Amino acid sequence: MANTLKTPAASHSSDSSAVAPAAGATAAGGAAATESDEHALKPKKSLFKGRKFAIIGAVVVLLLVLVVVAEMLARAFVPKIAESALRQELGLATDHPLTVETRGVLLPQLISGHLQNVTVDLKDYNAASGVTGSAIVKVRKVALNPQSAPLEGATAVVSMSNAQFQKVLQTVAPEYIDGAEVQNDAIVLQKNLEAFGQSVPAKVSVKIDAQNSKLLITPLTVSVAGITVSPQSVGEVVGGYVGGYAKLLTSPVEFCVADRLPAGVKLTGVQSQRGKISAVFDVDPEILMRDELQKPGSC
Repeated sequence: MANTLKTPAASHSSDSSAVAPAAGATAAGGAAATESDEHALKPKKSLFKGRKFAIIGAVVVLLLVLVVVAEMLARAFVPKIAESALRQELGLATDHPLTVETRGVLLPQLISGHLQNVTVDLKDYNAASGVTGSAIVKVRKVALNPQSAPLEGATAVVSMSNAQFQKVLQTVAPEYIDGAEVQNDAIVLQKNLEAFGQSVPAKVSVKIDAQNSKLLITPLTVSVAGITVSPQSVGEVVGGYVGGYAKLLTSPVEFCVADRLPAGVKLTGVQSQRGKISAVFDVDPEILMRDELQKPGSC
């Protein structure tokens, strides 16, 4: 019988050894579960950051798109608004050729209240009494309200055909000139002279300078009845027979044109090129602010 009996101590020891591994397994399982939870939480944080950056990126892209659209709208409408205002100010028909161009990014310019590097191209415009041509006006800086601030760097160039230039000279000095043309970039004046009761055609190749709204016409060569002579010789030969016109044939003659221009516009140069004459003007910065500068000047 002794061989078949089990003592309580032995039984307790056996139960303890069986419980210990189970407890260890539970602890290990808890640790594993904790690590698994931590790994499960990390992707959620990364996903949140990724969404945050995606939202910021989308907002930036949207703002850039809005800026580009606003710039395109500004480029489409600002020149048109300026053209409309100029047509009204100059009394031009809606179909009269006129364009306004701007350079640079417009939005910062509009925010600052000024436009920069503006070019106005106007075809066949009666710029002044007897002065008609195609004008290109350039302004380095102009306020959105031109009457609120002076212009900066305003200049104008008026290009004229032979016929238009001839009309200008005939208006300025009708007693001296019957016709004018540009030949090989040289300006040739024409006049029918009266000598010995006969009409004698004369042509004078001249150099024309301009300063402070005055034209200085200097004779270079003279052709009378087909014979070319120097200005000095023509004075000796026919000076006594052609009256006051001999002055233009022999020496420089000055003509004032200030009374035919706005007081705020000064003629500063005359150029001949490719069969056309170009007159260069400086524009007073305050011409749009002061009425007296828009009225005719005086000689």
